[in-house]
Amino acid sequence: MKHIIIHDNNLTEKDMEGTETRVKTILINDKNEILLGYAKNAYQFIGGHVEENESLIETAQREIQEETGINLKLDKSLKPVAKYTRYKENEPYSKKNKKIEIYYYILKCNEKINYDNTNYTEDEKKNNFELRYIPIKNFKNEIIENSKKYANARGITREILELMKRVEIRA
Repeated sequence: MKHIIIHDNNLTEKDMEGTETRVKTILINDKNEILLGYAKNAYQFIGGHVEENESLIETAQREIQEETGINLKLDKSLKPVAKYTRYKENEPYSKKNKKIEIYYYILKCNEKINYDNTNYTEDEKKNNFELRYIPIKNFKNEIIENSKKYANARGITREILELMKRVEIRA
């Protein structure tokens, strides 16, 4: 597993006041397209926060179902391809220094989106969360161009580009 570490303002482990753990999945179909969420003018991989007593695999399954309506049964032996750790100063919601850990999985998925089976959060609904397929060959350019247009997309773009430097995303 590749490990990506971002130290904003040279923060270290001792500066952190809490840890937030997330799981994100890179869903790729047979057409070599990646399924992404899009909200607040920013792309994001399918995923979210690990809930109490939930494994990384359970989180991945739940988040895929909630955001795409697709019910996948993932093998418990499936391992993440990367871990992204960011030491973040004055995290906007808590105003505390927070360590963010994101575990990434790459999954082949040809299941059709089932909007009747999604379960969006109030925030996702309010921000018009939608799903978009992006061809892998256009993926990097699409992410970069989107971040040039929308300043709020730059944080997630940084995360995605750092991931792409270390993990080959392909079908």
